Amino acid sequence: MLYVLVSNAVLKFEVFPLTVATSIGQPGVDCHCSHDAEVAISQILFLVNEGALVTVTSDDHLHLWNFRQKQPSIVHSLKFQRENSRKTHPGPVVHLSDNPVDSNKLLIGFESGAIVFWDLKTKSAEYRYNSQEALRSISWHNEGKQFMCSHSDGSLSTWNVKTPQRAVSITSPHAKIGPDGKAEPCKPISKVEWRSTRMGEPMVVFSGGMSYDRSGRTPSITVMAGKSTTVLEMEHNVVDFVSLCDTPWVNDFQDPYAIVVLLQNDLVVIDLTTPGYPCFENPYPMDLHESPVTACQYYANCPMDIIPALYSTGKNQKKSGFSEK
Repeated sequence: MLYVLVSNAVLKFEVFPLTVATSIGQPGVDCHCSHDAEVAISQILFLVNEGALVTVTSDDHLHLWNFRQKQPSIVHSLKFQRENSRKTHPGPVVHLSDNPVDSNKLLIGFESGAIVFWDLKTKSAEYRYNSQEALRSISWHNEGKQFMCSHSDGSLSTWNVKTPQRAVSITSPHAKIGPDGKAEPCKPISKVEWRSTRMGEPMVVFSGGMSYDRSGRTPSITVMAGKSTTVLEMEHNVVDFVSLCDTPWVNDFQDPYAIVVLLQNDLVVIDLTTPGYPCFENPYPMDLHESPVTACQYYANCPMDIIPALYSTGKNQKKSGFSEK
């Protein structure tokens, strides 16, 4: 069973079950959970095949939730103390992940552009990388030998783990080349995901990075697959996104089939298996900041054919531009 989690960045989260027979957006919240303290939820992480997840809160706590019971609950909480280990701090941490093929190696990314490849066994830095531009996010290649960074100037840099001296490549997907032959700065790429495919070239998905030459440019998600680059315009600002893959194992071929995009006032799911990357049609608006329920009325002894008639009426609305899956 695949779960999609949505947090409202305050103190609660909901879990939606998605099965093969369940359409995207269908009502059916599996559970509703909240922390005792009124603190913001900054990150949620599932533990594969463990029936558990970890929540990270703004008060420097890690909470382990057990979902193998009727009512999920916190079974363990861990408090981290703020410590300084050097005189000059490299800045806020914007990324933290383990190597896909070696969980004893951590990749720590700082906003200033400094990146550290940390060995948990020896408790020391194995490699250090320095980017000239501020760092926004990092994504591993599934083989664990390379990683990709997104930066505040709209560029993407690719690094070899064992070659910290310089980046393998630096590209600005949406930048225009100026008279001096250099790429013009673009808006920051807030997040990038580097996903491998079994049958072809890797797929790169990122948000932001558009040119500054047009004011009020529509927020967008960019999908780069091989030599093809597709810009998907969004109706609202992009808060976050995550690609849905055929496997939960980060060291395997991901083969992404959809992208879930959390917008400021909507939630959309993009179909990556259909040409043009259409969106799945939601049965109703998905504004997560407001409850969609405005009234409730119970009717007894309804005719047996009324429910099929309602479903049939909804299907008769032929809307173009949506995925047929």
